[in-house]
Amino acid sequence: MNATAVSIFSLFATLAAGLSGQDGPLGAPAPALAIDKCVTGKAPTEFAAGQVYLVEFWGAAPSFGIDRRREFERLAKGHEGKLQVVGLMHGTESFGYDEVKSHYEEFGKDIAFCIGWDEGARLHGAWPIAADDEPPVAFLVDQKGRLVWTGGFAFLPLVLPAVLAGDVDPAALAKQTKELEQKLVAVYLAAGFKPEKAIELLDALLEAHPFLAESILPDVFGTMLEEGHRDVAMKLAKRVCDVAITSEDAELLNGLAWVIVDPEVETEERDLALAERAAKKAVELTKEKDANVLDTMARVCCAKKDYAGAVSWQKKAIALVEDDEDEEIRDALRATLAEYEALAGKK
Repeated sequence: MNATAVSIFSLFATLAAGLSGQDGPLGAPAPALAIDKCVTGKAPTEFAAGQVYLVEFWGAAPSFGIDRRREFERLAKGHEGKLQVVGLMHGTESFGYDEVKSHYEEFGKDIAFCIGWDEGARLHGAWPIAADDEPPVAFLVDQKGRLVWTGGFAFLPLVLPAVLAGDVDPAALAKQTKELEQKLVAVYLAAGFKPEKAIELLDALLEAHPFLAESILPDVFGTMLEEGHRDVAMKLAKRVCDVAITSEDAELLNGLAWVIVDPEVETEERDLALAERAAKKAVELTKEKDANVLDTMARVCCAKKDYAGAVSWQKKAIALVEDDEDEEIRDALRATLAEYEALAGKK
């Protein structure tokens, strides 16, 4: 179990998600936003004068709008009347509009912003998305209907204030993001080869741009782990936990807790208090409905020698997968339960 727990810390994931600005006709009128139909919300028919638009292309990602909900709603609420957010996705051979619409009616029915359906990826082709770029890709359209910036969502706090203020210079925004990207690359490279230097660079970067913490702390932490710098990585663990709690990222919290208590990792240093804090918050956020999270909580209890607690949480995890078709998962959970029950019996 928890084979996916560490995979959330992907090497260079932030850059792969399109942090940097892309080449395109910046400063020119934005392409038309002729949305075929909406999965949620109401689509704008045109770019209204005096309004700023954030348009993010998600490609064939049926659940991405649900994942993006918190960030979009926070932006829309924080800049009410000034900023309108729009997400765009298209279908594949595996799923079409009807399947996605049904999915959102079940899991994203309270989403108020527009998620548009781009039949045949027509708009994805009309907007200047680089051929080798993978969505999500964000665009900002200013009060005059000009396309003034394109890049990754994590850079929005850097460029959005200037766009909202008006009379923005697209070339200056592109230069800002490029310079910041170069600093990010330096941090990531150091994380792999000179981890102590990476922390020094990271601290300087976050002092100047604290909004980046949510995006890069988990990735730098993960890069260090993957490159075998566990001792240095753990110096960032508390900060990663703080970021995950603030962003209510249950997956990240679960992954962090598992990294600390993973029985396959030989280490004399385990911050069990931090693991428990992360695991408990993950359990709270998932409302005890995620077997993977409960399995991690049980492992944390075991690491603390609370074997009765480990047995209790493991039984809850098993109860959630009793009807699961994957026998391998059930067998693994039951084997772990037997381990905890044996330890509880010896205590």
